[in-house]
Amino acid sequence: TADRLLNTAGYAFLQEERNRRNQWGVRFDYELNDHHHFEVNWARFREIDDRSDLDAVHDRPGVFTDAPVRRFVGAWRWSGSSITNEVRAGGNLAPLYFNVREQLSDALYGVALITNPVNAYEPQGRDTHTYQYTDSAAWEHGRHDVQFGGSLQQIRVHAYDYAGDRKSTRLNSSHRT
Repeated sequence: TADRLLNTAGYAFLQEERNRRNQWGVRFDYELNDHHHFEVNWARFREIDDRSDLDAVHDRPGVFTDAPVRRFVGAWRWSGSSITNEVRAGGNLAPLYFNVREQLSDALYGVALITNPVNAYEPQGRDTHTYQYTDSAAWEHGRHDVQFGGSLQQIRVHAYDYAGDRKSTRLNSSHRT
């Protein structure tokens, strides 16, 4: 109706937004004997979210995130008469992709004050791999107890961003008095 106000605040009324989250994990513990204990833990988490904050034009946002995260840990603990040692190693493989559903042309065109129905968002993301290694030990001798150990961590990030790879033309008008 004519008495309604325009939506100038950018609210996304009646825009569909699908979110999917799946998670599962497995854990194994094995006690070989009184001196050796083994553990393995594996987990997978996948989350796919429509991003209405990045595409307010379409009924269902054309931009979505996809994050298939995997985690794993392995441990071995052994003990003798006066020493106990535990070795742990694990990783967290956590990619995050900002994908686009529609195929863009080689060039983008726009006109001032008119919302372009083509989503100009380009795919981007990062693939982060974190690895951890820890070794700790405790040694008892008489009334003395000595603890020692160390850890290493490696983080690798592969980032990508295709923004600005296409030609863009915008038509504007100006008025001088």
